[in-house]
Amino acid sequence: DPAHRNGVVMAGLMLGVYEHARGYDSIVMSGHVDKADLYHKLGYVDLGPPVASGQALYVPMAIRVAELAERQARWQRRLTKP
Repeated sequence: DPAHRNGVVMAGLMLGVYEHARGYDSIVMSGHVDKADLYHKLGYVDLGPPVASGQALYVPMAIRVAELAERQARWQRRLTKP
């Protein structure tokens, strides 16, 4: 139910990604084309056009770990809100 979505799970996941990626320069991934807007909101940028894999289309994407560091405090606040 969208009314109950507050981003706590996503904030926790992204904090985990950041903690794991510290010490690296960038994270590169293939994002499902239908979820590209979500990844863009998280800070990922497209590296090229969508690529087909079977019936699905994936967008090659990346984010610099330094950008995750800038967003870390916001995600942490979201996790600690009552």
